[in-house]
Amino acid sequence: MKTIIRNLLGIVRRFKIATLLNVMGLSIAFAAFIILMIQLQYDWGFDRYQKNAERIFRVGLYFPESGNNVVLARPFAEAFTLSSPHIDKGALLFSWGSQLTLKVEKGNEEVSFWCPVNAITPEYADIFSFDMIEGSAGSIDNPGTVLISESEAQKFFRNGQAVGKQLTGDNMSFTVGGVYKDFPRNSVVQNAVYRRIGQRENIDNWWNRGYQLYVLLDDPKAAGQIITDFKAGLDREDYNWEMCDIRLTELQDIYYEADSLFDSLKDKGNRNLVLVLFTVAILIVLIAGINFTNFSNALVPMRIRSINTQKVLGGSDKVLRYAMLVEAVVICLLSFVISLFIVRGMANTWLANMINSDMALAANIPLLILTGVLAIIVGLLAGLYPAWRITSFPPALVLKGSYGLTPSGKRLRSLLVSFQFIISFALIITALFIYLQNRYMVASSLGFDKDQIAIIELNGTLMNNTGTLENRLKNESNIQDVSFAQDLLSGGDEFTTYGRGYRDNDLTFKLFTVAPNFLQVMNIPIISGRGFLREDASTAGGSYIFNETARLQYDLVSGEYITGNAYVDVPPAVIAGFIDDIKYASFRTNVAPMAFYVPTEKDLHPRYAYIKIKSGADIRRAIASIGQVLTSIDKDFPVEITFYDTILNNLYKRELSIGWLISLFSLVAVFISIVGVLGLVIFESEYKRKEIALRKVHGATTSQILVMFNKVYLRILVLCFILATPVAYYVMKQWMTYFAYKIPLYWWVYAVAFIMVSIITLLAVTFQNWNTASENPAESIKIE
Repeated sequence: MKTIIRNLLGIVRRFKIATLLNVMGLSIAFAAFIILMIQLQYDWGFDRYQKNAERIFRVGLYFPESGNNVVLARPFAEAFTLSSPHIDKGALLFSWGSQLTLKVEKGNEEVSFWCPVNAITPEYADIFSFDMIEGSAGSIDNPGTVLISESEAQKFFRNGQAVGKQLTGDNMSFTVGGVYKDFPRNSVVQNAVYRRIGQRENIDNWWNRGYQLYVLLDDPKAAGQIITDFKAGLDREDYNWEMCDIRLTELQDIYYEADSLFDSLKDKGNRNLVLVLFTVAILIVLIAGINFTNFSNALVPMRIRSINTQKVLGGSDKVLRYAMLVEAVVICLLSFVISLFIVRGMANTWLANMINSDMALAANIPLLILTGVLAIIVGLLAGLYPAWRITSFPPALVLKGSYGLTPSGKRLRSLLVSFQFIISFALIITALFIYLQNRYMVASSLGFDKDQIAIIELNGTLMNNTGTLENRLKNESNIQDVSFAQDLLSGGDEFTTYGRGYRDNDLTFKLFTVAPNFLQVMNIPIISGRGFLREDASTAGGSYIFNETARLQYDLVSGEYITGNAYVDVPPAVIAGFIDDIKYASFRTNVAPMAFYVPTEKDLHPRYAYIKIKSGADIRRAIASIGQVLTSIDKDFPVEITFYDTILNNLYKRELSIGWLISLFSLVAVFISIVGVLGLVIFESEYKRKEIALRKVHGATTSQILVMFNKVYLRILVLCFILATPVAYYVMKQWMTYFAYKIPLYWWVYAVAFIMVSIITLLAVTFQNWNTASENPAESIKIE
């Protein structure tokens, strides 16, 4: 052990900078690996904690042209549940769960909180195994009784007993029947207030499709037979199995089901992204491992005389090789320990917001053990070849000085460095394209004015007082105008879909129910026909303004009427006019036929207020005045004001987070590669000191010597770029299929990546070789 420590300290003393760079590279690589794997654990582990995960399925109606519709009519869901003995249980979740303001009494006053409230059938709590802390899951079977999560119980009642306490709000009153342990964030089950769906609610209504159905099967392999039997036994003309099919999605696949429609799970996963993150994590460690291997190989010529002296003095090859392996492992384990401090420090920075899971070390012990084992493996692999090589030469030959740098050793180091550069080029190109796509989605025009628009989600009290709210807000000096809508424009990908009649034909379109002045507030111009009028809210059928896609697809004409169809009987509504196609959903989806609709005044139940702040107004004062108006109408209203920057960031949260992670760790990969190059140049300049001196004696200038060194690396860079480009192109081609609207794969991005990596590399090579090339050649020859 003393020999190991002495040799290790000798290396550190002689090559301080190279050793520091390698330890730094390994430490950053292990830290990056841990952080990326924390995110991967979140994605891979989605709903795997459920004890019956492989037996739980969600039922959907799959339409080839549109996707998998996961909202069903209640009688359809009931019929499916009872259709097969292989279905142990079936449970419904009302798909249009909402945020409500619930009040609790604290002392002599009431305090309000925004809370998600979901309606379920009692079997839901059985299928998803609610872990009860207080009360029982079965209490939800009683009307007016709810289940709340542990975190909500602490928010409502601090640490006091929750069962039996009252929650009120929006003309509703609930009694807490049980408190369940919070579900993890990577679950389709939301931590919410759960109430029971009415026993007779829509029990015979085949047209009200608003329920998600989850079933627990006795055998997952029976899924196909269940579907076949049900379709054969359902005798209803409105379900045409030539046009659609039934899909059973396993619980663990729901997170990745990209074509699901009206899914309550908004933050969907992407298996391609998971694969990309995993690849980046492995590549970063691989690059750092290559650096360390090159570091160990570069030491061979310098240590071979010392090692073989020990052989002459009686040291065995086995013991010497073991000692060198231990050295390599110790360096890797030291780097691993340093990486833990890096991760701990990053857990308190902005990076934690990019990770869906908890970055605390205590919450990831199994992952840390795995990374420690990986560090040992990297040390063994990096030290194995140099340990064998350095002890393979006859001592007499080495001690006479006949050993030098071999062509095979140079080729191995060049090959390893080249592999690093291929990875670096591919990652930088990928990161640049992801950044540009994300910037395109967030910064592109949406077809409406999103600046200076404040969004307020309304509770029941404010919904019933929109007139008062509008008048009071308009009286504020910082407010220009106010409007209302039932949906959040560009706030998601799924909106109410209407089926109506026009000229004896059926048409289907996305619907946004709004107040008459909505288009004016959002600055959406009318391209033909007229805009909405206040009088439209007084007509029986209301009025529509369609987008250009709807006009062209259905040959609509302004002034004509939209009517009911065979499935719904409604008063005719006039087509007032048309607008250009706006981005009412995300860039992941194509623009479909859509319409803004002004209903009769009594039928408008807006969930959102759109408040336009005057240009140049003090935003802080405007926010304060909006809050004062809201609380003047409902003194307990929990004010939350949102702007479109936040809405769009939430809409693209996953893409933005993953994009930042890939960009950040691509730069980390490039940094580690440059660290490797620096370490290699340090050793090569040491080996070539005499060659450089002889060239200078024969008239070579410092600049010529630097060009000689740079030419070698420039050739490597060009070759690696040529190999990396098709890999990056293929990866980006696959990535872009996730978006309906995407940027081109610009040629200049590849050029920027090449220039960026090349400049950094050549500057590093030049900087490190400058001192050696500037030395007095007489001194270098004397040293040699």
